[in-house]
Amino acid sequence: MDAKQFINDLMDLMKQYDLIKEGYSLRGSSDAEIEAMMKAQGISYLPPILTEFLRAMGDGMGGYIFRGADVGCSAMTRIKEHYQYWHADDPDAYENVVFEPTDICVIMSHQSYMYWYFHTDPPDEDPPIFNATDPHLEPVIVDEHLSEFLLRQVEYSGRLHAPYRKDT
Repeated sequence: MDAKQFINDLMDLMKQYDLIKEGYSLRGSSDAEIEAMMKAQGISYLPPILTEFLRAMGDGMGGYIFRGADVGCSAMTRIKEHYQYWHADDPDAYENVVFEPTDICVIMSHQSYMYWYFHTDPPDEDPPIFNATDPHLEPVIVDEHLSEFLLRQVEYSGRLHAPYRKDT
């Protein structure tokens, strides 16, 4: 899926499930914020789909989407470090640990024990998404494409919160 189609599908889901909570809004990340996040993660490539997602709603997701998860540009600036610390064999020696693979972009975490990421090398416009829930187990692919993963999460948020809105 290309980035333009992804954003169209994303906005359709936002409207379908009325995912902008009263008093909240969508706030996109600036290019400078996205670049700072990439620098913090130590990556030089970001798929266009994720770039456009962050520009659209990277730091303000309407109040209903991804509740309970660390996601968005500001969260992504720090969660790779959390993932690497969690994944280190000897957290006491954290300062001296070299983390592999270095090409991952961690896009979301939940309660600091679940992490979702993709590989940036080789560059892929819509890469598979991996989930790691235990530092001693191999991560698993949870979606074949970043676009599917993000759209599924937004749809899940819509279905989850629909019964609790005052208009339903």
